Amino acid sequence: MKILHLADLHLGISPERDEIILNCLQRAFNIAEEEDVSYVVIAGDIFDRALLNTSRTSLAQLTNIFSHAFSNTYAEPKPKIVILRGTPSHDVEGSLDILKPFALIYDTPDIYITENAMFQLFPEPHKSLISNCRPDEFKLAFGKAIREELGKLKFTDIPNDLPTILIGHLEISGASTGTGWGFQSAIDPK
Repeated sequence: MKILHLADLHLGISPERDEIILNCLQRAFNIAEEEDVSYVVIAGDIFDRALLNTSRTSLAQLTNIFSHAFSNTYAEPKPKIVILRGTPSHDVEGSLDILKPFALIYDTPDIYITENAMFQLFPEPHKSLISNCRPDEFKLAFGKAIREELGKLKFTDIPNDLPTILIGHLEISGASTGTGWGFQSAIDPK
């Protein structure tokens, strides 16, 4: 099983940047086809400043890329496209609806079970989960709220022989990127 993971496209910053991002998205889908992936996961922030700030041309290109993804030469079964809502101020409520005909959209924590794996899907919670805390307490309070939200996922009737993959629009304390940039978040997986 192969998974292609993308995140943080941030369409809507500028038409020039959108063109670059959409070309990269098309290339990523082409690579998925070449590599025979099972799942394409976009883990949040398809948009930057909400859908309204994304040009009509960019939206048309985006839906065109999704509608034609894996449609011509890909052997069955075609990859499943899974999209998580990202930061609520970027992927605002309803903004991902234009992609529903082409992808599974998750805007609340959920579990997606396939024959090959169990995906724990965790979109970024809304900051409204935190109330009445000082700015210096925010990361700790938000980390606690995320752990509580993760704890609400129901794990009944799940085959225990499947690999479990957590996909979220969040940062994990102690993780680092390929370039070595680390996260100092209070969201501790323990």
